[in-house]
Amino acid sequence: VRGESLTLPVCLASALLKFMVDEPITAVDVKALDPDYFKNRMEMMMADGGLELMKMVLDIDPMHFVEIDDLTGLETMAELKPGGAGVVVTEENKLEYVELLSEHYLCGAIRKELSQFLMGFHELVPENALKECGINEKDLALIITGVPVIDVADWRAHCEVETRTPGPEADALLER
Repeated sequence: VRGESLTLPVCLASALLKFMVDEPITAVDVKALDPDYFKNRMEMMMADGGLELMKMVLDIDPMHFVEIDDLTGLETMAELKPGGAGVVVTEENKLEYVELLSEHYLCGAIRKELSQFLMGFHELVPENALKECGINEKDLALIITGVPVIDVADWRAHCEVETRTPGPEADALLER
């Protein structure tokens, strides 16, 4: 309807929103998008004794900071970090492995496309502007999709408004 505010009926994945505001991807993002992968690869690994169990299940010993092909169970040459093929996963560094695996799982296959998307998005909304305003992925989701109803009384109670021209003109702007 012309002249009325409408919400955008789009729900972007939290992982994409995190990329847009340059926040790290975590296992929680993988859990939201693929609970089975999270349960079988990350939750199992993070449990006490999980590394040994994972090595036994995958029949890989030692495990390295590289991608493991889910179909073959073999380590691939896709390193999760520079030099990852030479770094053994241990109990001490397995959380780092899970963090890197999370990021790789969600964007490894689409890294080029994601980079292009982010470049275009940041031409419109500079990354430094998002950081200066303290906008996180939840804020960005609200900015993009909006909310169906705005509680003006709550908004006024929790906002500080600064104007250059105090008086009736400023009050009129707040009434809109």
